[in-house]
Amino acid sequence: MKMHTVARSVAVSLFAVVISGHVAAQLNRSPLRNTPMQQFNDEDMRLFKAAWNKALDETPELGTVSWENPATKSHGDITVAAIFTWQKHPCRRIRIVSEAQGTQGDSTMNLCRVNEKWRAVSPSQLQGQ
Repeated sequence: MKMHTVARSVAVSLFAVVISGHVAAQLNRSPLRNTPMQQFNDEDMRLFKAAWNKALDETPELGTVSWENPATKSHGDITVAAIFTWQKHPCRRIRIVSEAQGTQGDSTMNLCRVNEKWRAVSPSQLQGQ
């Protein structure tokens, strides 16, 4: 499996966990073991989720939402790289760059609003338009 595909799979899994709210139980499982998110404390996670929601719901194309926790020095940026439509659903390609306790991460993923929820959409799904 190509590294790009593995990184994308990790990102999709990671953000599916964040959105679902079952973060604590899932972070101890692979493939999330070596991601910055595994190092996040509750406040880091709260700040990340607020930036995530703002990027998806309010930020224009090429806009960036940054977050930082001065207490832990964890920080990150969520950039809306593109806004597009897939199967009549509004979508965003976002780039997530984060760092926590020396662990750095950089992922790009596609999310589309389906049934009032943001859902990860794979490149192969997008190609099958």
